[in-house]
Parts: sequence; C-alpha cells; structure tokens
Amino acid sequence: MEILVRQNQSSELASEADHRIANSLMLVSSLLRLQAKELAKQPVVTGAHAHSALHDAAARIDAVGHLHRMLCATPDSVTVDSTQYLRRVVDATNRLVSRTGSVTEVFYDCTEYLQLDPRRMTAIGLLTSEAVINSMKHAHPTGIPGEIRVSLRQIGSECVLAIEDDGVGLPEGFNTATDGSLGFRTMRQLSSQLDARLTYQSTPLGLRTEVLFKL
Repeated sequence: MEILVRQNQSSELASEADHRIANSLMLVSSLLRLQAKELAKQPVVTGAHAHSALHDAAARIDAVGHLHRMLCATPDSVTVDSTQYLRRVVDATNRLVSRTGSVTEVFYDCTEYLQLDPRRMTAIGLLTSEAVINSMKHAHPTGIPGEIRVSLRQIGSECVLAIEDDGVGLPEGFNTATDGSLGFRTMRQLSSQLDARLTYQSTPLGLRTEVLFKL
C-alpha cells in the first residue's frame, strides 16, 4: 500500500512538473516571437542587432532554465527559495550581457529564505532579467562602469521587487504605460500575470523599477 502511495505521489509530481515546463516553454516561445517582430521593424538588421537580440533571448531562456534546475534538485518541494533563484538569474544575465561591453556590479538585498511558488517565480525571474538587461544596455550610454541593486523584500502580506541602477534614467517624456521596446512591454505583461503594480521612478541619478504583489 505504501509503495502505491509513493508511486501515485511521484506520478502526480512528474505530471505537475511536465505541466509547469510546458507553460514555461510557451511563455518563452511567446517572448521570442515578440522579439522576432521587433527585429522585423528594423529597416536594416545588422550583425550587432542580431547579436544583441540573441543574447537577450538567451537570458530569458536562462531565467526559466535556472528555476527548473532548482525544482529538479528538490522534486518534493512546491516552493522556491526566491533569493537563491534571483541571484542565479541576475548573475547569469550579467555574465551574458557583459559580453557586449558593459561592466556592471550587482548588489543584493533580499529577504532570506522567502519561499514562493514556481508560477510566480517564473514571472519574477523574467521581470528581473528584463529590468537588468534594460539597465545594463541603457543606464550608461557612454559605457562607464555602473551598479545595479536588486532587492526582494516581504512587507506584511506583500512583496516588493526592486531593480535600481545609477544611470541616466528614462528619456524625457517617456510614458511607462505605453512606451518602450520589447523589454518594457514584457515587464508590463508579466506584472499583469502577477496581478502586480509595476512602477518606475526615474531621475538623472538612476532608474528604479518596482513590482509590488501580494503573497
């Protein structure tokens, strides 16, 4: 009897993992199609455009891949250590995007051992990756070294995810609700999936991207 229970539990976990992976792949596929449409808008697609687009795509796939590696390491768990996951995502994104010439130092301020379910962590990981990519590409147009601070803090029944850089901020007249390239549109879409409030605080001393969501 005990063996049958274990077998049923293993089957349920495997089915749940398959479903989760399928959903994640569909999300990544959707982002790649959006990126293809973005490239198609360019009058001329240079090698630099393609190189940048492929690096961004790799960062998005990495964000999902790191989550599933963590889940495979603890197959009986239904939650993920958010701090460990965000560190993996941001460090991988930093290494990948830094190959284009940016130099960025990353600092973390996260609630230790904050456990969140995989569905939300997928969106949070991709949101973080998009914000980091944006900061690394645009915070310092002259190419000087910069800093990014990533925080995830629990405040009562809510969580605040924040990505801050020390760059030039958003362009004057930029409408965060409608403007921006693929990265901004992706962040708006992901925050909607989280039922989260996405806000930007932009000054000449940097940009803060903040995501507030309920636990």
